[in-house]
Amino acid sequence: MSVELTIVVENTAPDDSLVGEVGLSVHVAAGGLDLMFDTGATPEALLANAPALSIDLTSVEGVVISHGHCDHTGGIDALLTAGSGLRVHAHPGAFAKRWSDRPGEQMVPIGWQSNSNALERQGAVYYPILAPELLGDGVLISGPIGGPQPEIDRFVVRTEDGLIRDTFADEVFLMLRGSDGWVILTGCCHRGLKNTLRTGRFLARGEPIIAVVGGLHLAPANEEDLAAAVAALTEAGVERVYPCHCTGRRGSEYLAEHFIGQVEPLHAGTRLTF
Repeated sequence: MSVELTIVVENTAPDDSLVGEVGLSVHVAAGGLDLMFDTGATPEALLANAPALSIDLTSVEGVVISHGHCDHTGGIDALLTAGSGLRVHAHPGAFAKRWSDRPGEQMVPIGWQSNSNALERQGAVYYPILAPELLGDGVLISGPIGGPQPEIDRFVVRTEDGLIRDTFADEVFLMLRGSDGWVILTGCCHRGLKNTLRTGRFLARGEPIIAVVGGLHLAPANEEDLAAAVAALTEAGVERVYPCHCTGRRGSEYLAEHFIGQVEPLHAGTRLTF
């Protein structure tokens, strides 16, 4: 089966024909489906870049939300206004109130300003992600990712018990079966590469994971974090890594140093076929 991924929105753009913004949105053509994985930070970037890349937003059947941060959900109105009946796949926790809480800095709200009722009022059909879910032939939503939360960064979420550390119970990734094995498409990898790949290997049922594509949340990483990411990719036998968004320049360079010829950083407009 062929999988085609197009990076529609990303932090960087190669030229003035595309808009770059801090966020991520990927068009997925696989298993006979026309999907978006995340929506970037603003509708404007998605509306500008999609036609420039020959992507018809009115043909998009559904969107999978990797987690409820505004740089992955802020552009969803571009899809909601493109046509009714959009399927929105997201964990219920993606609608939680969230903040960035970095030492010495003021807390910044970074949550998704929506809920399931609001989506349905806009004509969407909401599908809560509570477990692994097969969307089509070789297209699988991971469901929640197990394992201990990495210490790499600080975010908080509001619960019935007040503000607590965000463990990203809502984060999911896409598993896509290409011609030679599975591709993991991740939004930010807040649950860590080790947990993500362990879940991916379980879902792959012994079949190879040939590539990891997306944000790997290594921008704030220290040397120990970077080494752990390399170890996780090595253990999983991943052949190719396509980092972008929150991976950061140093994270991408570190991976390239350890996987020579196997790392290709992405930007808006990049197309990948597996």
